[in-house]
Amino acid sequence: MKKIGLAIASGLLLFAAFPPFTLWPAAFLGAGLLFLLLADEKLSGRFLLALLAGGAFFAPLLHWSSIYVGALPWLILALGESLIFSLIALAPIKRSIYGAIVFASSFTLIELLRMKAPFGGFGWGRIGFTQVDSLQMFYPIIGVVGISFIALSLSALVIVRPKFAFLFVPIFAFSFFDINPNTSLGKSLKIVAVQGSVPQLGLEFNQRALAVLNNHIDATPKQSSADLIIWPENASDVDPITNLKA
Repeated sequence: MKKIGLAIASGLLLFAAFPPFTLWPAAFLGAGLLFLLLADEKLSGRFLLALLAGGAFFAPLLHWSSIYVGALPWLILALGESLIFSLIALAPIKRSIYGAIVFASSFTLIELLRMKAPFGGFGWGRIGFTQVDSLQMFYPIIGVVGISFIALSLSALVIVRPKFAFLFVPIFAFSFFDINPNTSLGKSLKIVAVQGSVPQLGLEFNQRALAVLNNHIDATPKQSSADLIIWPENASDVDPITNLKA
């Protein structure tokens, strides 16, 4: 029972690294705790613990979707993501330096898998998204995938060898410096964001694509001095080849 509670705690810690909390150290704590639980555990135990951690992570992380499509699709999505997350149980994770790298590699590969499958993927909840306030200098160099791998590796290595904690010092020290700092050119832009909404909430909004398109056309200022007008995803899902209005 203790491991079950700790698995749930690891998932909640991972969630705490994302908005609305945005506590980036929580990602290291959650990943480190998950590694500690999975290391040297038998396959069935790893699967159960990973599934529980995934559920505790994805259920609150994806709760926003229930506002638009209802509770059942939200729960199905959270369960599906948790099942993919639990594939990390297939990795031979040992409490060793090698095991820490296996854990980080497997976790990162599963993130990439979730981006691609099923149905085109769903890339929410990547650990690399949580470190914009700590490892920002490295994003242009190694990207989100690399940030995920580094964060996960550090989390696991500190569990194996606490002395590896010293690695946090130079990494986070250098992170206070931007590799490509933004500079103002003295010119501002006027940007208009349009939210035309859908006829009604639910999963069927894609079946009313023309109505959604018309809503956004109506909501867009006709006489605007904007330099840029932004429409949301799925605002125009009508084929412009077959529909002149689109």
